[in-house]
Amino acid sequence: RAFLPRSGVESIKTLDARGGVCSDTNPVLFAKIGTTAIVESAALFGILLGSTKVNAPWKIFNQSLAEVLASIFVIFGASFVGAIIDGGMSAATNQALNPNKILGDPDWYANLIKPSWNPPGWLFPIMWLVVSKPTQLCAISRMLKFGI
Repeated sequence: RAFLPRSGVESIKTLDARGGVCSDTNPVLFAKIGTTAIVESAALFGILLGSTKVNAPWKIFNQSLAEVLASIFVIFGASFVGAIIDGGMSAATNQALNPNKILGDPDWYANLIKPSWNPPGWLFPIMWLVVSKPTQLCAISRMLKFGI
């Protein structure tokens, strides 16, 4: 539980744990998450490794077409691979497909005390794409350039 003052000491609100801290956290859950992460990583790595074995005559950005297509799939399709391995959709995918369904206290984030420079909520998905996808592309291109 977290105690977050909204305005002054008089109004302390008690919130239930959210995010990575769940009331149902136990070793079995950690084992499932760990196993899923290892299998998903191995599958994505296998896709990249397999693309290096394909002898494609076409080159894009000094990489074979197979490597470029595998990179795009790994960058944008990792959630799909995770859903296949895990047998269901991730919390992020569920949230994107059904944004009006929020488990727990729907106002937990709105009730946090945020700094004055806190960006608006609509900016997060845009910046997530701008920051994460080029970073993933850079990492994958380095792996392919210097050998997996």
